[in-house]
Amino acid sequence: MNWFLISLLAQFILGTSALADKLLLKKSFPNPVGYTFWLGVLGLVSAVLLPFGFVSVSWQTLGMAFLAGGAFMCGMLFYFYALFYSKAGGSIVSVSGFSPIATLLFGVFFLGTVLQPYQMLSFVLLVCGGFLVAFLEEKNTRLQTLFFVLVAAGFLGASNIFSKIVFENANFITGFFWIKVGGAVLVALFLLYAPWRRVILSPGGENQFRNKKLYILNRAYAGVGSVLVFYAISLGVPALVDAMQSIRFFIVFMGGWFLLHARFRLRTLMGEFIAFTFISMAILLLGGGAYLEHTAPDPNRPLEWGVTFSQKFSQELSLSGSTAK
Repeated sequence: MNWFLISLLAQFILGTSALADKLLLKKSFPNPVGYTFWLGVLGLVSAVLLPFGFVSVSWQTLGMAFLAGGAFMCGMLFYFYALFYSKAGGSIVSVSGFSPIATLLFGVFFLGTVLQPYQMLSFVLLVCGGFLVAFLEEKNTRLQTLFFVLVAAGFLGASNIFSKIVFENANFITGFFWIKVGGAVLVALFLLYAPWRRVILSPGGENQFRNKKLYILNRAYAGVGSVLVFYAISLGVPALVDAMQSIRFFIVFMGGWFLLHARFRLRTLMGEFIAFTFISMAILLLGGGAYLEHTAPDPNRPLEWGVTFSQKFSQELSLSGSTAK
């Protein structure tokens, strides 16, 4: 299975999980610091993968993994703060536009990433689709929220590239585990700051869950999607994998319409149709391009004359050659 199919499956899982969050949470992410802390701690569950392929790595790779994990948790902290201060979700959806751009810029700088023409076109379509969905949903984006979104996108973009570097120097299970350990180490530092420690250990307030057990199951389901995203990054181009998150937010948008009975104006629905067209075209381009890349014959393959022709045709060539003489 190639990176495209894995990424597509991952975004479907994360999109449907986000929809479930809307149903299970009374208020989205009321405690940014607490959510980030427990997200980082839950990353240690990745230890269950160790029996399936853990190997030793160099100190440089270990340091890069910690850097990737730390950057990811910083990105999620600002992401949750943006959710906390945003009155609507559209400004958060715009992360699907900014984050891939940051990933591409970091990729060009650290990895020398060069996209093929069809990949660049797909990238632009996905980013445009993500921005369009964001602008359709958000009415009044506050400057503070936009700041959190931009910082989150920068950290997440850096994390994607650092993770790719880790996966190039270690197998997936080893790299993924150390990245999650790096994230856990960073969130552990939250406990050193007294106000954050109180928020984490004694959150107080009303119960924010409609069904805690279902919420925990949904977190496990989302965890599968997160693992698949990292696996897709290990196989493919990080900027393209990141741009695929436009699909996730499109699922959330459409799910809000069908399942949550959200009402939209005709202009919004027309814009959503255009965004759907952009995203669909990008998926077709990426899928078709990935298929052709995997099925195209190797131009450097050895050729043996006489094998690609039938014996009868070879004999006819020989006879015609004799006649010419």
